[in-house]
Amino acid sequence: MAEIDLSGISALSVEERIKLAQAIWDTIPDPATTTATNLSPRYAHGAAVDTWRVPGLQVESWISFFGADQLTYLHPSDDQLRGDVQGFLQSFGLPHTVQFSGAQELKISFAPLTSPIVGYNSLIGWGIFFDSELDARLGEQLVIGQEDSAAGVASLCVDRITGVVNRLDITAAPPQMFVNSSVLQFGQSLQAAVAWSQEREQFRTIPADFTSQLEQRLRTIDRAAFAAAEHYWPNLLATISIRHRGWRVPCEPGSAE
Repeated sequence: MAEIDLSGISALSVEERIKLAQAIWDTIPDPATTTATNLSPRYAHGAAVDTWRVPGLQVESWISFFGADQLTYLHPSDDQLRGDVQGFLQSFGLPHTVQFSGAQELKISFAPLTSPIVGYNSLIGWGIFFDSELDARLGEQLVIGQEDSAAGVASLCVDRITGVVNRLDITAAPPQMFVNSSVLQFGQSLQAAVAWSQEREQFRTIPADFTSQLEQRLRTIDRAAFAAAEHYWPNLLATISIRHRGWRVPCEPGSAE
């Protein structure tokens, strides 16, 4: 994974640098202030659930859907994540690569899982802008995937404490975007998107409500993902709606670790 270079910020005035630093700071949640009401229901009482054993979710059906050679698993020696997150990523895994194709392309690779995962802070070349407190916060965001698009590179991360999945791009405003309440729900959302795309291939004429059908499936999986318009999935669906006829979500071949 490439290091994020902040050296270009040196062209900004002192006032602009201060505003940028404050904007970044204000959009990164403080784990110390996170309450039970902000967490997924499965964490509200402080008890981790073996989410990879949820009734109706079987490893065999997961492998059958994605294909054994298309899944990537958390490195077997990696124990930095919560027990439920670690269990899901080591038992079920995530597709090696998912690509949203259309007028613009978005490619997500989960290759970071195959090596011991690192905190998002390790990807940042702070230089003279180093902030020890912000660096520590970003270190709690563990990188599980990389997103590449025409807009640049971002990281998909899991919060070490809550298990929440976030998209981070320190050069964006805001730099942190909520994706899903858990890795399980993130994986199920990816599966729903791939299934929706496979169904789409069967139509000569796409039904007018077809994109809204995907939104309903994603809402059923994780309502918190749609609690705000600026969250990850609402943003992506808005793009799909605009370029409805050109989008599909293929799962590209990968290697099972």
